[in-house]
Order: sequence, then structure tokens, then C-alpha cells
Amino acid sequence: GGDASHAKALTWVEVDARALANNVAAVRRFLRPGVALCCVIKGNAFGHGLIGAATALTKGGADSLGVDSLEEALSLRAAGISLPVIILYFSDPGAAATMAELRIEPSVWDLGWIAAAAIALEGYQGEPLHVHLHVDSGLGREGCLPTEAAALAAAVETLARNGTAFRVRGMATHLCCPRDQDKSRANFALLQRVREEVSSILREGRSGGAG
Repeated sequence: GGDASHAKALTWVEVDARALANNVAAVRRFLRPGVALCCVIKGNAFGHGLIGAATALTKGGADSLGVDSLEEALSLRAAGISLPVIILYFSDPGAAATMAELRIEPSVWDLGWIAAAAIALEGYQGEPLHVHLHVDSGLGREGCLPTEAAALAAAVETLARNGTAFRVRGMATHLCCPRDQDKSRANFALLQRVREEVSSILREGRSGGAG
């Protein structure tokens, strides 16, 4: 009988990269045409290897990748992964210019974060920082209240009209009870209303409307 370290060395996880790539195609069969697919590989791909999973999912045709931190996003870029990367949780607004340059898209749910990122983007002339509005639909973790999403979108659009390299790319949530069909239907109805409000603000801002 070997010691504990020897036993640990004999433990591993095998991940079939072809199966991961095939999973992308399998999920796409349930999506409407034109719907983008973001594959979440947060937490070192749930302990299965960030870079290996990202490589397989990229080959499978994923549209973007979701990670839990700026550090994971930077690791993907260092490994040559070029897909858009969405940070699902908090990120440092002081790194806004770096994220914009590397096509890393943070989640946003706080006006203070937007203000700090705008300061970090002063003088930056590259591609815009694309952000995703994160709405709390009941989980009670990260995210703004549904009633706050429109104000966040308006703040970003105001900055964009004034020359800051800032854009809203999308909106996201983390469903609290995905197995509860009644709650999920209510969540989807709520999010659809929020989406319509945010979309109206974005359309108005990008068409040169009120400002």
C-alpha cells in the first residue's frame, strides 16, 4: 500500500474532446436559427481543464465562452483561444481597456462599475468594451434588480454617445429554479419585459435619439 500522495497520482479524469465538440452540435439542434451559443467553462471547466475544454468547444462551433473571472479569460487568450469570452461574475473595472482590446466581455450590474470602467477607458481608442447586463431574476446572488436594467443600459448608451468606447452586447440571468416550470415561465415573462425596455433604450440611443 502506497502513501496518500501516490494514490492521488493514480487518480485522473478522462474527457473526450470529440464528445464535447459533438455536444455543441447536439445543443444547436434545439436552438432557433441565428441564436448564438455560449458554452460555460467557468471554474477551470468545472474542474475538467479550461484550455482543453475551450479548444474542443471552439472546434465544435461555439459562438462564445463563459468564464468566472478575468484571470480565466486571460488564460484563454494566452492559449490562443480567439472566441468572444464572457465573464459571468465580477471583474475589475480598472481593466476595462484590456478587456476591450482582447474582446473579453464583462457582466455588469452596478452603476458604480460602469462609472469606474468609463474612467479606465479615457483615452482608449480601440474596439468598444462590450458588456452584458446581468439581471437577478430570483437567485439573489449577483445581478441588478429587473427594474434597474434600463438605467444601466441608458448609462452605457450615454457614455457611448459621448465618445466612450462602451457598448451593451446583451443581457443575462441565472435562473433560480430551472426545474420549477411555473417559476421559470414567470421568470421568462419578466425577462422578456426587461429585454423590451432595454432594447428600446438601445435602439433610441443608436439612432441618435434623445440625449
